[in-house]
Amino acid sequence: MKSIVVKKIHSRRSFISKLVGAGILINIPLINSCVSKSKEGILSRRQELIIKTLIEFLYPSDDFGPDATIVKTYEYFVWIISDNYIDPEENSYLINGIKWIDETAIEEYGKHFEELKARKKYDLFIGIINKEWGENYFSKVLTVIIESMFADPIYGSNPNGIVWQWLHHNPGQPRPNENNKYKTILDRKKENFAISSFEQL
Repeated sequence: MKSIVVKKIHSRRSFISKLVGAGILINIPLINSCVSKSKEGILSRRQELIIKTLIEFLYPSDDFGPDATIVKTYEYFVWIISDNYIDPEENSYLINGIKWIDETAIEEYGKHFEELKARKKYDLFIGIINKEWGENYFSKVLTVIIESMFADPIYGSNPNGIVWQWLHHNPGQPRPNENNKYKTILDRKKENFAISSFEQL
């Protein structure tokens, strides 16, 4: 994973080529000061800036296909960390990693992440990749990025299947709808369990 990020960070074309070459795209388990809150109410403005910058670093914009903003990768990230059905430790890990990045910025440059110049932010990320925790965390965020690219639009990213169209990808059928999408099914199972439980009668 580190070689993909470090050596090919400048080009989305290379990024996608590496993913395809590594067989990653067919093995993704889909659906698995600055103190004010962002519009989603989940992350602070500082956290939002850090994760958006990291997403851009891992999936850089160029003239080759839809970028992370169009794909709505940040919105998908927020959806993931807001999901009550995901292991709370996984969500905490995604959020804590943002804090670790800011703490590393303070340790190495004596400034919060948002106070760094663009080049320093880039250098910071390169340095973090070479730390064990950084490689693991960046790999996790990269998984979220890829999921956002190939998720069904009903989950908030990949609007109108833009990535599917770009890659001429035929998604699995039948596609989910409002009645059988991920959280709806789990909510229904939870309700059925509650009704069928003798302790609840």
